[in-house]
Amino acid sequence: MSKDKNQDQDKIIKKYKDSEGLTVEEMNFGLWLSENRRLITKIIVAFLMAVCAFFFIYSAYAYILYFMSSQQANNLLADTAGQIISRSVTTNLVVNNVQVLKSGPNYDLIVEITNPNDKFNANFNYCFLRSNTNLLCGQSFILPGATKYVLALNQDLSAGTSGLEFKITTTSWQRVDLHLIPDWNQYAAARLNFSVTNINFSAAGLNNLSGKLNLNSLEFTVTNQSPYSYYEVPVNIFLYNNATLIGVNRYTFDNFLAGESHQAKLTWNGSLDNVTRTVVVPDVNIADNSIFINYTGNTSGQ
Repeated sequence: MSKDKNQDQDKIIKKYKDSEGLTVEEMNFGLWLSENRRLITKIIVAFLMAVCAFFFIYSAYAYILYFMSSQQANNLLADTAGQIISRSVTTNLVVNNVQVLKSGPNYDLIVEITNPNDKFNANFNYCFLRSNTNLLCGQSFILPGATKYVLALNQDLSAGTSGLEFKITTTSWQRVDLHLIPDWNQYAAARLNFSVTNINFSAAGLNNLSGKLNLNSLEFTVTNQSPYSYYEVPVNIFLYNNATLIGVNRYTFDNFLAGESHQAKLTWNGSLDNVTRTVVVPDVNIADNSIFINYTGNTSGQ
């Protein structure tokens, strides 16, 4: 009978309807929540702790990566800046004292200049002056790591030769592009491959040209052994008595093609009867592509 009563009670409970619409299933679910509240709370807390731990570990990992990448970026930036600085900073040109050589009734002025920078060539403006007064100004260049002379020929120095100075007024530096020219020495040697032969210097008292004019004469041949052609090839001429420079001059060849030989004949005033050695040096600015004659097979100086 008790079993039947229980079944009857279950039927009655299932038929029960709350005045506010609460069903028996909802009451059973509420009872289950009440009985398992602590377990559910522990599960939620454990889940939230796991989520917090995940985000904490992820954040810590992200911060570590951020600081590591920032330090690497700073180091890279510092290295790059150091490389830029090392490539950009130049050492001033080294300028020696002015030499004065007698040339007939006038004088030749000579200054030796050295470029200590092996990755930079320079274009510069200069002036010869006395007591801050300009006597002669001009422009010139010097290639990387080179030593050259700047000449001011046949100058009238009626006020005397003392107190002469040489001043570089402005300098424009140009860095060698190592991507295009990885070896400057090899690059320069290929383009400055000129040979000088048949040098014949005759002092004023030893030739038939001087007469009463006291003229010295010089002949020489220059051959362009490079594969490049030039609109102009200036050469500086130095006359020595053993190791002492006693005379200078300058000559320019026009339209000097690859493989050609050109002969020069010069005369000038002065007493140069003790010349023991003659040196002819091309003074070509191979860092300037506009000096090259372009033709098939030679489209640029590069």
